[in-house]
Amino acid sequence: MHRILALAAAGALLAACANAPAKVAAKEDYLANAGFNVLPADTPGYAAAVKQLPPHQFVHHTEKGVMTYYYLDPTGCGCLYYGSQANWDAYRQEMRSSLHQEAEQWLRKDDTPFTGQGGI
Repeated sequence: MHRILALAAAGALLAACANAPAKVAAKEDYLANAGFNVLPADTPGYAAAVKQLPPHQFVHHTEKGVMTYYYLDPTGCGCLYYGSQANWDAYRQEMRSSLHQEAEQWLRKDDTPFTGQGGI
């Protein structure tokens, strides 16, 4: 029994790891489509960002009343994305649209009538 549980846990972990690159790549596509700028790894600004920013998380900073959003991706593109409030808003809108489209695809997958259980 323990062996089966261990194998199941290992399988789940491998599946999660296999999906991680796809999720990161999708996020990069959304960032690029939203107009975020890209700072490559071979720049002094990137080197400073690696020391200050958490990887694969959004961070925002306001300077002189201007909000800038940052997303450090050391494992995917090896770059730093940065953009304005408008870029952030476009990114969020694209994410919402994508999630809506994904939900619609799931909704259409099976149109088998549901008779319900227990009086539902």
